[in-house]
Amino acid sequence: MAIHFLHDFRYWTEYLHPYLDPARFSLLRSQRADSSYPAPRLDPKNLAHQDLVLAGHSNEAFAPHTRVLARVQHSPGFGGEAFLHAYRWIHGSPRRMMIPGNVLALLRKTSRLAPHQLVLRDQLVANPKLLTTDCDPSLNHLYRSPRTSTREPGTLLVALNWRITGGPAELEHGLFVIKLLAKSLSVRIIAHPFSPARWVGSRLHEQLLASCRELSLPIAVGVSRAELLREFDRADYILSDGSGSGYEAVARGCKALLLDGLSYQRGTGILAGALEAGLLPPTHWSSFNQHPGAAADLAWLRSTHPLSIVDEDIAPRAADELVRAFDTW
Repeated sequence: MAIHFLHDFRYWTEYLHPYLDPARFSLLRSQRADSSYPAPRLDPKNLAHQDLVLAGHSNEAFAPHTRVLARVQHSPGFGGEAFLHAYRWIHGSPRRMMIPGNVLALLRKTSRLAPHQLVLRDQLVANPKLLTTDCDPSLNHLYRSPRTSTREPGTLLVALNWRITGGPAELEHGLFVIKLLAKSLSVRIIAHPFSPARWVGSRLHEQLLASCRELSLPIAVGVSRAELLREFDRADYILSDGSGSGYEAVARGCKALLLDGLSYQRGTGILAGALEAGLLPPTHWSSFNQHPGAAADLAWLRSTHPLSIVDEDIAPRAADELVRAFDTW
């Protein structure tokens, strides 16, 4: 029986695309899918569409015979929140889930979770059908890809979690840091592709745009994976609060700077556990001119993703994991 990747929207499908081997897998589109990946629509009644791999949860109406594996591959900088959110959709259903081993290890030891998340965490850890992986083919693909541009010394790429726009205190703190860094570095901002649509046109949105105009800072929205690759290859530094783009930029040779002091990095915030566990960039933004160098950051990234930051193409190994998951269903 053929295994299909289900495309909902570009941001998630890009995580799976590096090992979409046409000889082993094919792509289907959900009913709500955007047009970024052309493919036939999922037909729930078609038995040939029985085995599906998703990059997260879905609102799709699946037939009872459909076997659904959520292969969730967000960065450990999410501190488990994205994985617990997906597990809410998995729990109590015949669907199954595969998550990175380093995320499972973080979830097992962290106490920096809200009470309802602790309940979900305990359920996830105890689930006998939970699968883990140490392969991140998307990160591996970025690490191995040919260079696309020349690095420009003294440049800073800002690519933050969409929650930076979640409230005035977060945005003001982020802008404060960006303004300080802009005195020494040439800054370019990339808007997170998951920034909620309701935020566009809001007061915070207008405040960000006004600040960018005031400082003559370019801001890019809706950036593709290929465009991101060029940005990572061009920038000298990347300012990150734990978003996956920080890890990807380090894989391309950027020097990462940590933006801290945000509410979602404190207490039971979604990034608090990851910050405590040393899974966020080790160099503080205020120490940019004492940064130990790109090689040091790459060594740190290799310590958190030892099987992904390698010269070997790990996509076949990751594909084998998916095949085994359905073979042993």
